[in-house]
Amino acid sequence: MSSEQSAAEAWNPPVTGTPCWIEIPASDLSRAKNFYAEVFNWKFRSDPGAAEHKDVAMFSFPDPKFESLGGGIKKITDPEGKKGGGPIVYLYVDSLEDIAKAIPAAGGKIIGEVIPEGSFGFYQLFEDTEGNVGGSYTMAKK
Repeated sequence: MSSEQSAAEAWNPPVTGTPCWIEIPASDLSRAKNFYAEVFNWKFRSDPGAAEHKDVAMFSFPDPKFESLGGGIKKITDPEGKKGGGPIVYLYVDSLEDIAKAIPAAGGKIIGEVIPEGSFGFYQLFEDTEGNVGGSYTMAKK
């Protein structure tokens, strides 16, 4: 049995409707990996089929409860100079203030103000080093 088959058999899929993969486009794979590792503490790993996927940096999230959720930063060629354009993924953070400092320090940009989500929490958009728009989300303090 190959290590790829073992990994597939060990995976416990989440409930239907739960996000299970995120793909982020990047013109500079190394720069994008450094951004997400530095700002959000994402861990990057080698894929058992890495030779077939040399232009994808696979990642997992810091919280072990989300072991079934991961993704990849995929190297793209951008002949028309278009960046971003993908879906917005909101990432939970403990502090919007702290993350709003970490994002520009890692080469990203904060987009707009903090926006309340009813009485539940707050979110703020950011742009990563590759021009992708993402969101940071935190729960309201009780």
